[in-house]
Amino acid sequence: MRLFSSKKAEAEPTEETIYPIIAVSIAIVVVMLQLLSLISGLKDNTIFERTFLERDIANTIDSIYASPENIFIDYDKDAKLFSFIFDRNYVNAYEKTSIINQDNLVGYFSPDKKTAYSTIELKPVFAGEQPSIESLIKKVDMRLAKTDRRISVNEKNAFTPEMNEMECPEIENSRRFSSSPSKGFNDIVDINDAAEKSYAARYDIFVWYYPGSYDDTAQNTIKAFISSDANLKENRRLACLILNQLLERLGRISRENSLEGVTGVAIVPTDSWQMLSQERQLSVLLEIGNKNIPQEKNIWSNENARNAILEAIDAGVKSYG
Repeated sequence: MRLFSSKKAEAEPTEETIYPIIAVSIAIVVVMLQLLSLISGLKDNTIFERTFLERDIANTIDSIYASPENIFIDYDKDAKLFSFIFDRNYVNAYEKTSIINQDNLVGYFSPDKKTAYSTIELKPVFAGEQPSIESLIKKVDMRLAKTDRRISVNEKNAFTPEMNEMECPEIENSRRFSSSPSKGFNDIVDINDAAEKSYAARYDIFVWYYPGSYDDTAQNTIKAFISSDANLKENRRLACLILNQLLERLGRISRENSLEGVTGVAIVPTDSWQMLSQERQLSVLLEIGNKNIPQEKNIWSNENARNAILEAIDAGVKSYG
């Protein structure tokens, strides 16, 4: 059946043709308005930028977890005006200096239960209450680090990770020490002296320490010699705890006084020295630093550093038992 009889009418659009065009046009306008609104919202909330930073930082943390060695990374992406929450298994970026409604837009990473992780919140510093480029005093520059014992994130300028930190083995039912003297000496042959051995036998633990001696003044190490006897594992844990305390204290004092820092640590099982072979006692021999480093840079020439050595030994022993 023909709707129109004239040829003129046949050339004109019919009602059946116009309605679908109008409907499609309206749909396009509605979609465009929604899209423009979405784009405007994305621009205002910088969702793309936040998402990138969250996922990129989370991937960086996963990579640090996977590193077989101790490592630190200075994050080089521009964080602009963002603040960051580092939680147990995610990082959340937001634009305000105080978060009101934390959203679910976060970057997830996979923590390792064997490695400790410190949560933290990092914020830029502004001159006034309104965050802006003009009022920005200090942006967030972050440093991420892995040592044998933990993953840490903090402000770059406030965080100097100790890359020589050691993972100390766990021992069940570790004994508690009733007394634990330490003894310094200048001549290494003293540790084989019978009188010294008799003196050490009265205690639960005995620690000797002395300055190392190396012609290479770039070498400034700490070595812990222990006996490879039946107490090997406990000796190793005790030595490890003392070494980490030495690293922490001497590192801080070296930075504050422009001294040469420790370049490395090691635990060395040996049977070369009879003094280390104890049946009932634990014993550690510490070779600390390098006495051939120029005096103005040498930890042994600094009273605070020498005191820190004793404090570190005491703290290490107490953390053991």
